[in-house]
Amino acid sequence: MSQVGATENDLGAGMTDTYTLSLNYNAGPSQLCADCFAIATPDGHGGWVNAVNKNIGGTKRFVVGPWNAGYGLGTYGVDPGTQTAWAVLDYNADFAAVNNIEQTTTSIAQNYDPTQYGRPVTFTATVAPAVSSGVIPTGSVQFSLDGAPAGAPVLL
Repeated sequence: MSQVGATENDLGAGMTDTYTLSLNYNAGPSQLCADCFAIATPDGHGGWVNAVNKNIGGTKRFVVGPWNAGYGLGTYGVDPGTQTAWAVLDYNADFAAVNNIEQTTTSIAQNYDPTQYGRPVTFTATVAPAVSSGVIPTGSVQFSLDGAPAGAPVLL
């Protein structure tokens, strides 16, 4: 993991001038697709998210090839020739080159909305492939209550 500037919780974290971050990687050509290999940043919930998703502006766009000075905020890509992942960003955080990023989406639903104090509530987690990822989700879902595991992990 590489750190550029401050983390989200540090004094001085937040918006910066626009800059391009570049990190070397070691991945095969089949792993280099949009939203499966990118520079990532912690999502605040123990996972990782594509770093350009946290930009304060710009448009998300994936490119295979070297960075170009004409690329605007939100453009990100991989350069197989130099084995470099790069992203045009405008904030400080921790960053890493990550494989298999954003290949699934997770949503949580409840049977009563709004909930009422003292009334039992059922929560349902749905894990699905992200649009165009083609990935079959694997692993498990673990619910937590007040920061402690609630029940056993549920296999997908």
